[in-house]
Amino acid sequence: MDLVGVDGRTDVEKLHELLALGGERTQVDFKETLDLSDKREELCFVKDAVAMLNYYPGGYIVIGADNEGNPSDRSEGTDWKQFDGARLRDKLKRYIDGPFDIASATHVEKGHTYCIICLMSSKNGLPIPFKKLGQAGNNDVVFHKGEFVRRNGAQNAEIEYSQWGEILEQHDKLIREDESRRVNDLIERFTASFAERG
Repeated sequence: MDLVGVDGRTDVEKLHELLALGGERTQVDFKETLDLSDKREELCFVKDAVAMLNYYPGGYIVIGADNEGNPSDRSEGTDWKQFDGARLRDKLKRYIDGPFDIASATHVEKGHTYCIICLMSSKNGLPIPFKKLGQAGNNDVVFHKGEFVRRNGAQNAEIEYSQWGEILEQHDKLIREDESRRVNDLIERFTASFAERG
């Protein structure tokens, strides 16, 4: 299993931890460069981000590194302001309708700039479909309305039937915890009531 600690951190220590992995994982995606003013690149980023959100509990996208986590010369000239967390949230909200958290931070290490983006899934673990078509040009469709995508290794893929059991595991866990709390609360109230009556 290639799971990474998805803890919401975007500090420089987390960046070091991710770069030291030496390659992409299910929960880590390295990008040499990214220009969100380009429609196709924006849609590809949205698809990558949603696929990461749909693999509970989420993951990281690091911009400025090649596929092995080494600094990339291709990132020179990148507009790092475009990766502000609020801007990224707005971009995602245009195409999905579901709860998620996103945080980002830019760091300069040994003269090289990186941006680390943390994508945190909804606590209920349910995947989020696209709410509208992601189309960059007449025949250039990046994703379809209603499509569910998810990280699978270092790739994005449509969710398969065989994966739903694993996907629903987090949702089922929350239901069990909620039921357990209700039962414990009922027992406490019954015990208190019984004690009052002697």
